[in-house]
Amino acid sequence: MNDWALSFHSFRHGLNSLSKKGSRWLAAPFLMSYLAACAGSLDITTTGKNLINDARPTGNPIYQGNLVGASGQSNVTGAAMIFLSGSSYTLRLDGLNVNNEAALVVNVYHSSGSTSTYLRSSSGNQNYSLPNLPLNSTFTSVVIYSTLQQTNYAIATLIRAGSTFN
Repeated sequence: MNDWALSFHSFRHGLNSLSKKGSRWLAAPFLMSYLAACAGSLDITTTGKNLINDARPTGNPIYQGNLVGASGQSNVTGAAMIFLSGSSYTLRLDGLNVNNEAALVVNVYHSSGSTSTYLRSSSGNQNYSLPNLPLNSTFTSVVIYSTLQQTNYAIATLIRAGSTFN
């Protein structure tokens, strides 16, 4: 069992034990200590944001575009890149910085429709797998969407990058 699965199993067991004893008020400190232990695997910046720094995917990006703020979001920085390695695509958000909000979603629009996933952090370098897309897919844009505000936070219009873009 890997570290994450073992940690989650211990967490679930601890919560079950607390609820059986009628001591639900003890669950909050237990939960906080568990979350603090999990956060130890992330780099914490001086601004208090979780900074994710995924390694750059192998190969060169085939599509790329700069993220720009939408709906009044003026402090957006970063780039969106699509990498193709073998037969699998990966979205990379490079140098991302957006306002921190719960439930931000990344939507990738492509020739087969769109692929969505929750944004892992409001800053850093992040990779997202784009499974089950046919080879020779075309990509048009990446949108970071706020499900709470129901508005776009950032948009990158993707252009074909070719094999020389770094």
